[in-house]
Amino acid sequence: MLLSGLQKRVMQFLWWGGLGLAIGGALLLILRYHLIGGAALGAGLAGLGLNALLGGGELRTGYEIRPFTARGMVVRGRLESNSLLSDLSVGSCGVDRVAMVRFGPFGKPRFNVVDNVAHLRLRGSPLRPNVASWEANLAGNVLWDVEARSWLGDLTFDLGDLRLDKVDIRSALGTLTISCPAHGYARLHLKTRIGQVILHVPPEVEARVRLKRGWLSTLRVKNERLLSAGKRRFSTPNFEGAAAQVEVTIEVGAGDVILD
Repeated sequence: MLLSGLQKRVMQFLWWGGLGLAIGGALLLILRYHLIGGAALGAGLAGLGLNALLGGGELRTGYEIRPFTARGMVVRGRLESNSLLSDLSVGSCGVDRVAMVRFGPFGKPRFNVVDNVAHLRLRGSPLRPNVASWEANLAGNVLWDVEARSWLGDLTFDLGDLRLDKVDIRSALGTLTISCPAHGYARLHLKTRIGQVILHVPPEVEARVRLKRGWLSTLRVKNERLLSAGKRRFSTPNFEGAAAQVEVTIEVGAGDVILD
């Protein structure tokens, strides 16, 4: 949704004003200034609610996120992301570039190449919180390692067309939706404290899944190819010798695990 100049200023006012009042009100309540704190917190939440209403159902800072294209001659790459409150989706792009990113609105990506290895970093700041949907599309002819972190944002990774070695994705409260890579051998570690993990295993991929679940978590196995291979372990029947192999470890404290 493109915003006019006036809309941007209104959204910025509601975002910063609502956030400041909500934080200030919460602190006043902790200090037992109940009347003033409750009023400030209520006004802040009302401002953030109006921001979300004007933003089509999601919070918007009023600043636009920016595109970024990374180029270079590389054979390996590493993506490091800490999206904090933002959603992040990761997929593939053409091989004429290393990565295509939509990031922000605060801060900027960091990209450098050392010894033919690309390093791409996307990091939010708790002092200038981004509330936006980030994108990182990576070249399919580069062997990638991925490390992604999130507080509240949802992480959606479509890895089908990527070459991957190690993938480590962790969230405190968000939803992790992961589609397995369809090329080579990859190791995935997925962890959420209170959230949901959805793992898609396509028909052309052979997978082994190991679960570490808290007692408040639930498990649903919707993929008939994933057969029980022992306590909290599942495997597709033709894993050994397959062209596309994925070993997955899933840790959930409280939430849902869906093997799709």
